[in-house]
Amino acid sequence: MTTVNPIEVDGGPGGITAHLEDLRMAAGQIAQVADDVGHLATELHAVLLHPALLISVGLDPIGAGEVSAAIFRATDGPGGVTALALRGASLALALRASAARYEAVDDLTRLAGPIPELIRRFPMTAAETTGVVTVSGAGAALPWS
Repeated sequence: MTTVNPIEVDGGPGGITAHLEDLRMAAGQIAQVADDVGHLATELHAVLLHPALLISVGLDPIGAGEVSAAIFRATDGPGGVTALALRGASLALALRASAARYEAVDDLTRLAGPIPELIRRFPMTAAETTGVVTVSGAGAALPWS
């Protein structure tokens, strides 16, 4: 049977690193596109109230209704520009959050050493704190021994 070991990722020479500025730049560009698409959605909503479309209702109510429905679907439907703008804004936020998380872990690692080592230094239970059980659990150091 093959044993699966957890994967640890650390930065540094020969390691896997996240290019934080690239993440932030991509987040900014995606946010700008999402903003532009959001403005487009606003303009499409305005088309629904355009006088020419409103006048056409009297001339061809069915045609005006079909055009209005198509604009509404393109704007607010499941694959519409409003949904696209929201997905883009969400992606930009996720990228910014990822960059902040990577940076926080890097800062913590710089201050306290590798995270797995830092975690091993923390007492895991009250029993470990009092010395009744060691972190490894091997040969419990009982207070009366």
